[in-house]
Amino acid sequence: MVWLKRIFNFYLEASIHVALSVYALTFITLTLFDLSYDENSLYIAFYGTILGYNFVKFYPVLKRQRFKFNLKLKLVLFVSFFSGLLLINYALKIQIKLVLFLIIFGLITLLYVFPFKSEKTLRTFPRIKIFVIAIVWSSVALFLPIIQNNVIVDLDVWLTFIQYFLLVIILMLPFEIRDLKYDLPDLKTLPQVIGIKNTKFFGTVLLVIFFLIEFFKDETAVSNQIALFVVGLILFVLLRCSSEKQGKYYSSFFVEAIPVIWLILLLVF
Repeated sequence: MVWLKRIFNFYLEASIHVALSVYALTFITLTLFDLSYDENSLYIAFYGTILGYNFVKFYPVLKRQRFKFNLKLKLVLFVSFFSGLLLINYALKIQIKLVLFLIIFGLITLLYVFPFKSEKTLRTFPRIKIFVIAIVWSSVALFLPIIQNNVIVDLDVWLTFIQYFLLVIILMLPFEIRDLKYDLPDLKTLPQVIGIKNTKFFGTVLLVIFFLIEFFKDETAVSNQIALFVVGLILFVLLRCSSEKQGKYYSSFFVEAIPVIWLILLLVF
């Protein structure tokens, strides 16, 4: 059982789980807009997430250690390198304008590691971290398949973007609550600024808006409304039960699995 736990921990630490969530959100876009299976968009989202997240997480670690590689870092590097090759493979199959779209988000990823203002990176810039992550997740998961499949960007598309944006912010809140005791004061995360209780209330308000937006769309199915309600209920419980002393897998596995649960519900209903 020890080796199973090690594999599972590596699955989380190598950003495969979060990549699966972005993959699921991209797949949800295909489902909501009745698009056929789009391998290029799905795997660009998946492998791009692994590469981007691992670069942001492990480059500073490697830099501090003067690029000394232990076994775990070697495995992460291998997964990241392999993901990078596959990302390039799928990127070569999409429209040029989408390649430029991906380059923009690649530059944003670099700014998470390399300082650009007063020695600050996007990761350490006060207040904006979760909003940048929400924009990147939402844009890749929604506009990548939408543009690739030549879908007209109408009101429903923009409302879906807002839903994705709100969802990712809500998903980030349990992480910020968990990291409250570790984050530097100058980061000014939501729990630091307004407290844990108000952060949960803020997340609940966003969750209600996330659900109600569905009823403003020109085209919406009862199946998606049911799926959204169930997802909202699960996320509400996870948000309300978040604490600084949450379990190791509470946010990194269960909270981050919400897009996967949403996709499964859509496919079932």
